[in-house]
Amino acid sequence: MKSKKKTNNGILNILERLLVLAVVLTLSVTIVMMVIAIFDKDTSQEAAIGSFEATEFNEGWKYATASGEQILTLPTKVKANTGDKITITNTLPEEIGDGMGLMVRGNMEDILVYVDGEKREEYTTQKIGGIAYYLPSAYLVTGLSKEDAGKEIKVVLVSKGTSKINAI
Repeated sequence: MKSKKKTNNGILNILERLLVLAVVLTLSVTIVMMVIAIFDKDTSQEAAIGSFEATEFNEGWKYATASGEQILTLPTKVKANTGDKITITNTLPEEIGDGMGLMVRGNMEDILVYVDGEKREEYTTQKIGGIAYYLPSAYLVTGLSKEDAGKEIKVVLVSKGTSKINAI
């Protein structure tokens, strides 16, 4: 009986020491990480420092139709059949700077973004490959720089059943 009690105490002592060791190790790793985070000045892998606020860019979009040009405020719906290209254009604000981006959400449609006539980004069935005709809804982020300020931006959507143009 005494031997069994002694064995249980020995196991409990070992478990207690392992638990204390695990707590000390966890606290040590946490303290080291905090010290590195506070004193390390290498920011090359971090997000750009600055404003992370988003500004809507929904006014003044031009949409060319057979009957002429319409000025759109986004989000909106336009008349389009499946497979039709919906092209909207605008002028990028003068306040565009390095590290900024333009975010467009597609609703199961192909999206192409051009800045000053140059294709910058695309989210299309052909580019992704191995995916169904109807792409999952997603945000397409196009990087911008200060050189893009004041230039024309063109967004081309290929309708696949919906003709909604989301906010930008």
